[in-house]
Amino acid sequence: MVAADEMEADWARVKIQQAIGDKKYGDQNTDGSNSIKSFWQPMREAGASARMMLESAAASKWGCRRRSATPRITK
Repeated sequence: MVAADEMEADWARVKIQQAIGDKKYGDQNTDGSNSIKSFWQPMREAGASARMMLESAAASKWGCRRRSATPRITK
């Protein structure tokens, strides 16, 4: 959700799916809120990077500047 927010995603199209906790993946610490506390900033940075990459790709395809290729929610 943090990355989607940073990307200015259309919330009507965002799907959240809970990952399955499994011992074979080690301690996933699925019983608390430590993941948001620990990964808020890295997830924001990942979302911002993804948004910039998508805007750059769109600008390249459309032949315009990256700032002109900002997302808009359409219905």
